[in-house]
Amino acid sequence: MTTTLLPSIDEVRARVPAPLRQAAMVDRILVEETVPAGEGTRRRLAVDLSAGLGRGEPYFGRPVDWERAAEDLLAIARHLADVPIERVDIGSVPITDAAFVELLGQPWAREVRILDTRGNGITERGLGALFGPGGLPELRSLRVVSDALGGALDAATESKLEHLTLRECGFDEARFEAFAEHPPPHVTELVLDECIAFRTTAARARAHARDEVATLGGYTPATWKLAAKGRLGQQLKVLRVRNLALATRDRDAICTAGFAALRELAFDGGAAKLAGEALLTAITKADFAPTLEVLDLSNNGWKVDVFAKLDGEALPALRTLRIPGSRLPATAWKSLAKSGIALADLTADRLDGKSMVALSTSRLAATLTALRVPLSRDLKAAGVACLVGERWPALEILDLRGCGITDEALVQMTVLDAPKLRRLGLGRNHLTDASLDRLRALAARLEILDVSENALSQQGVAALSQVQKAKVRTYGQSDHHRAR
Repeated sequence: MTTTLLPSIDEVRARVPAPLRQAAMVDRILVEETVPAGEGTRRRLAVDLSAGLGRGEPYFGRPVDWERAAEDLLAIARHLADVPIERVDIGSVPITDAAFVELLGQPWAREVRILDTRGNGITERGLGALFGPGGLPELRSLRVVSDALGGALDAATESKLEHLTLRECGFDEARFEAFAEHPPPHVTELVLDECIAFRTTAARARAHARDEVATLGGYTPATWKLAAKGRLGQQLKVLRVRNLALATRDRDAICTAGFAALRELAFDGGAAKLAGEALLTAITKADFAPTLEVLDLSNNGWKVDVFAKLDGEALPALRTLRIPGSRLPATAWKSLAKSGIALADLTADRLDGKSMVALSTSRLAATLTALRVPLSRDLKAAGVACLVGERWPALEILDLRGCGITDEALVQMTVLDAPKLRRLGLGRNHLTDASLDRLRALAARLEILDVSENALSQQGVAALSQVQKAKVRTYGQSDHHRAR
């Protein structure tokens, strides 16, 4: 990135002629973001066609004229000159390879570090141009969803690419093996999300409308072994495998063949047919076990004590565990605590009262700095009674979204007064104006307080919004949240 002073976002938007600025809602497309930088933060500029006011929210705010959307994008791009744009998300705007290449050729594109494509109709020719003479020389992060990748990554071997996310883009075994043998030299993070077959966003939408359950594809053990033992396996620090079918042989290939540098591993939604206990045992015996810091086992639907034989001492660096999407019994949390593992960050949803009691009375409660237990509607009185400050002395982040928290329960939860608590999620509960004094006190000292989708009145929302300390999220208040 250049070290030139960034212009203000107002200055950047003002470069676009007023008629185009209004018609294409440029003030939502061109955005300024605050991102971490060392111990502080910095500004960056982005062209974001899928967010504007928040990631995933359509920027148009009106029926989309898709034929004009790409033309508008190019017209806006031509007015940006040499403004250093760092992140580009072109949403789902259909764009030809030729138009995409023209976009890459704009002077400001030379500074782009992060690019998201999503069902734009771009093919191997357009995506391959990313790494050519007129491409994006500073590109560090690429996300390709429902665009035909083909052999585009063959041209990336000398790129600065560090993070790669692929979904439904035709990254089949031959492509994966070629990439594993000759990866970009700086790639350390790879996300493979249902990526083997190519499927357009329209096809995905039709399948969703019909409630069709996709049959998950998977790579062969031989492909995993090749990836693990090759240059890619030596480089990767983060491997996230999502919605890819995993069999026992795949598990063994991943855990025994290499990937010795891994710091983060995710088996998200593809390990459901595996025995969770055996999977964890294989992970503890892997080459990467001593240095693994983050383990994500989301959406696998386990209902048994998967931690019964876990050797926590074999995972000395593990600090973050995510296992939502399973219904683990209370005995699982007792086993996790007894394993000797030293967690700081735990995510698990749909806990019942017995599970919360087991957690709160274990040694884990004293070490956790982040606890996320959304959708735990069965906490009941016993679970709520466990949320007292003396049991969770290190807690900084607490997520209780959708847990059925009432005004009465909020009073009992002295954990909210824990001195280190910085972020609190209370969205999708049953809080009313009766909790305003409590919420105002929390907002006055927290960094983030989420009380969205509760039953606060407009006056209550206004009262919370006046508190300047916290970033307070209050959208979606309605009486129906009180009654659920």
